Amino acid sequence: MSPARRRLLQVLALLAGLAVVAGVLVAVHGRASAPRSAVAQDRLGPVLLVPGYGGNTAGLRVLAARLEAEGRDAVVVELPGDGTGDLEDSALRLRAAADRALAGGA
Repeated sequence: MSPARRRLLQVLALLAGLAVVAGVLVAVHGRASAPRSAVAQDRLGPVLLVPGYGGNTAGLRVLAARLEAEGRDAVVVELPGDGTGDLEDSALRLRAAADRALAGGA
């Protein structure tokens, strides 16, 4: 498999994993967050990198390093069992990472 095709599949797996975790977050919390004040739109916000099902974080760490070299704040979110663990725990970990980013001004 070509490196480009492998990267495409990794991105698609990541997006699928994010969709699942986002759905769980909505189901677990069932309500909207409190309104937040507007943030500056003249700077790039942080990037949360989340492995897909059975995903390995090694590739995400390479991506995070590249993003950081470009001046972005990148965080690799560790999920239980490489993304195959408890879904609720995974959702809580992702939410914690998002809350930290929001508390930092994202």
